[in-house]
Amino acid sequence: MDGEEIEGEQTNSDNDVPVSVASSGLEDMSCFSVQRVCFWCFLLYMDGDKPMEAMKADYKCLFCPARRPAANVVTHRTRGTLCRVDFTHMSFQPALCDTACPSMCGAALADQMSLYRHLREVCPRTPVTCACGAVMTRARWAMHRDTCGEYATCQLCEERVHRRGLSEHCFHQHRHIICYMCGLPVSIERTARHFADECVNRPQLCTVCLQMVRQTEWEQHVRDHLRHIREAWEHQQTFVQRATQELSLLRTLLLERGNAQEADEAGSRDDLREEQESR
Repeated sequence: MDGEEIEGEQTNSDNDVPVSVASSGLEDMSCFSVQRVCFWCFLLYMDGDKPMEAMKADYKCLFCPARRPAANVVTHRTRGTLCRVDFTHMSFQPALCDTACPSMCGAALADQMSLYRHLREVCPRTPVTCACGAVMTRARWAMHRDTCGEYATCQLCEERVHRRGLSEHCFHQHRHIICYMCGLPVSIERTARHFADECVNRPQLCTVCLQMVRQTEWEQHVRDHLRHIREAWEHQQTFVQRATQELSLLRTLLLERGNAQEADEAGSRDDLREEQESR
């Protein structure tokens, strides 16, 4: 802004009229590149009546925590909030406030409230900090968000949502909850049925081993039990067959031994009879 505009607006400084102020050399790049501050603070703490190159570097942004803005506005606190945005006053005197986007993105805005909302939510040139810590313009962040690991795609509307807010998004926007077992969205009306019969990861009691098994693992769990039973049955069959063979062998040996004893006894009787006859 030129000197005439500064002098004309200085008479309304007590009304805390926000103006478009370009900030450079920000400590925190996620801070708005263009801040909305009252005209009085703009002159006193940001040297707004001086050329950009003559402004004090420490006072170029009143919002960055590293700049300790609270320490610089002690005397101004008695007059109101540090950076109050008075839309009511601006609506009465729209000529004092330029509604063109100070980031020069080309947006056509009707009033200061639209400009304020544009800077906070829409402007593609506004620096934003992603949940992963990366700092970029909102335009680049819109593309970065599609591949950022901190965001997940809502399966109901395909919107990219922060992982921590996915459950809240599904609940408020679609009246669904995220199943804690399978991770799928489920309507509130079908929650009980889903947990009881539909969830692929719902637990089920095995009556053989008395363990809780997930539904996705149930079929394999039953197969394992059948395999163990089959192995035990085969082991028993092998044991019975071996025992049967041993029993048959013992019977054969006993039979042969009995026959041998009978033959010996018959031979002994014959010898005794012959001896008696010879006498």
